[in-house]
Amino acid sequence: MWGRKVFWPRMPKYRAQATLDIPKTGLWPRIAGFVGAHARSVWIVTTLILVVCSAGVTKLQADGVAQSDLILGVSEARDGQQLIDRHFPGGSGTPAQIIIPASQLDAAAAIVEADTGVASVSVRANNSDSGTKPLGRAEADIKEEIRTKAEQELTTQKADLRAQIEAQSPGMPSSVVDQIYDQAVANIPTADDIVADAYPFKDAAPKVVNGEVLLEATLEDNADSDAAQATVQRLRTSMHQLDSDARVGGTTATQLDTRTSAEHDRAVVLPTVLVVITIILMLLLRSVLAPILLLLTTILSFTATLGVSALLFNNVWHFPGADPSVVLYGFIFLVALGIDYNIFLMTRVREESLRIGTRRGVLAGLIVTGGVITSAGIVLAATFAALAVIPILFLAQLAFIVAFGVLLDTIIVRSLLVPALVHDIGNRVWWPSRKFKK
Repeated sequence: MWGRKVFWPRMPKYRAQATLDIPKTGLWPRIAGFVGAHARSVWIVTTLILVVCSAGVTKLQADGVAQSDLILGVSEARDGQQLIDRHFPGGSGTPAQIIIPASQLDAAAAIVEADTGVASVSVRANNSDSGTKPLGRAEADIKEEIRTKAEQELTTQKADLRAQIEAQSPGMPSSVVDQIYDQAVANIPTADDIVADAYPFKDAAPKVVNGEVLLEATLEDNADSDAAQATVQRLRTSMHQLDSDARVGGTTATQLDTRTSAEHDRAVVLPTVLVVITIILMLLLRSVLAPILLLLTTILSFTATLGVSALLFNNVWHFPGADPSVVLYGFIFLVALGIDYNIFLMTRVREESLRIGTRRGVLAGLIVTGGVITSAGIVLAATFAALAVIPILFLAQLAFIVAFGVLLDTIIVRSLLVPALVHDIGNRVWWPSRKFKK
């Protein structure tokens, strides 16, 4: 509708004769000239740089972080959790939950309590104000505390009673005083009676639903720590040995399952995406060798990005680690974008190669598409970098990985490495196609 006016204020003019001449001056012709003159040196040097950067990927700690570390900067929730940790077991408030047949309650409680990562065990119960009934050490500790106070009070009460009897019976033989005292003491409840009566859970009974009960194990470590997850793994093993239908859940178990799922997704999604992309490139470029080379450069670019990210995360920003899904999301974004840029570049290179040959064609393709690809990469990198202002660890890390990775891919890989590599290989890059054999 608007025609050439959409390009205001610089409105293009019609030419008497359309031309497809490749620009001879400007930044990209100079870059293309440099790549063409030093193709082998360019791709070897850029590859070595990327390999060195990739070495840092082994330092990437992408096995999960504590929930208290997800927020960057000041966090009242984190401060409150640290205060709780100083006075109570780390897993207080977020116990591991174990569903077990009611007939296995005592055996399961004993096994759970014996684990070094468990501080106490309780069972969901009826007739209990708290809704639970402590078991094992927790029950014994409560009763022992009641007994200690009861014995102290009994000692004081008996001493006062004897003093009162002696005061009311001056001159009376001690044997008579002892007899009166013994008779009076017999009416005083014993420590065992006081404990049984004062125990707050004396009327509580395990709540049985469909023949099963729910145990709650308070862990020694923070619910989102690696140590707590290791404890849950041990509990699952021991509970399944006791009963194959036993289930262990809770906050820690959820985080453990999320971490395991993320690792499984990485192992499945990453190779699947690479295979699908390779097939698409083979169909598009009608070649086998070129797609494989492009895929290798994309993988190298991704690993280099992770390597640099690991070095900065650990040594500059001192992040506590990374969520396992950061790698997966970063891979999806970077590989998808990298392949897009590959398609933009190589489809034009293929067109030019059919017309003027591979070596001249790759330089022509670089000149024509280089500015577009690099500009798109800079805009996209800036867009993702904006996520870094959100004080959430996952978003900050993903923002850097994608922003840096896109810039690395567009400026180094697509502008230097790929054109130089294709230029050095020549017509063989289109193998097994015979159209380019001149």
